[in-house]
Amino acid sequence: MMPPVRYAVAVSVVLLFAGLAGDLRGAEPATIFNFFGIPQGVNKVRDAVVNRKGNFPGLERKPALKAITDPANLESEVPAIRVAAEVKKDIDLAPQKIKAIKYLAEVGCSCQEGVKDALLASLDDCTEAVRYEAALAFCHAAGNPCRRCERGSCCAPDVVEKLTDMAHGQDERGCCSEPSARVRQMAAAALRACNRMAPVRETPIRETPVEMPLEAPPALPSEPMPPIPAPLPMTMGPVSGVRSVALIQPIEPKPMPAVKRLEPPRQWIIPEPE
Repeated sequence: MMPPVRYAVAVSVVLLFAGLAGDLRGAEPATIFNFFGIPQGVNKVRDAVVNRKGNFPGLERKPALKAITDPANLESEVPAIRVAAEVKKDIDLAPQKIKAIKYLAEVGCSCQEGVKDALLASLDDCTEAVRYEAALAFCHAAGNPCRRCERGSCCAPDVVEKLTDMAHGQDERGCCSEPSARVRQMAAAALRACNRMAPVRETPIRETPVEMPLEAPPALPSEPMPPIPAPLPMTMGPVSGVRSVALIQPIEPKPMPAVKRLEPPRQWIIPEPE
């Protein structure tokens, strides 16, 4: 049997480590010392003695750091603390969002309202993994292209427009609308799955034909028709409005003019003086 002193020391050590672990988690440490109020008394004496006159403010105890997602930080007046708590809380919900998206993909958009809107809103989530799972959900919820009357498909016009923008859209600087490459690939796959579905065709409304009264044909004139004029004879010369045929006449050869023979120039010989 363990002696009482050793047993008390072992229990004190276990409670001390449990208190340190609770202090790291931000919770009130539960130790045997706190049970007897020893740390509370020490802190009270320290606060009353260390900076009694205000000459040593740096020696006062500082408040313990809280977790970023602590409920008190969500109501903080400091914008940085409040926004950090909201962002961290939203990022920490990513696994829960992905789990919900997978379930909505199995349910489909046939009967339950709000499924399509929830998945469509997930495509704009700040977490890349959530947007990827949302595009994958639309790919699975596109329906079976072999069925003509598929009612569980989520391929609405606004969904197709959003998937097209994510897969091929660019901003004014020429950059892709979706920064993640794998999300763009999954959005393109979901878009192809939606395009394979047969478009919904509206049943044409059959209109009853209206019978219109038939009008009697106009009566033929009793007077005889004027005689048809005879065709104009073809002329040799050009006639305005009528294409005439010109006869080709043979050209008589003309005599060539006589060619004058050119004489060589005369050369004058001047005798040399003796």
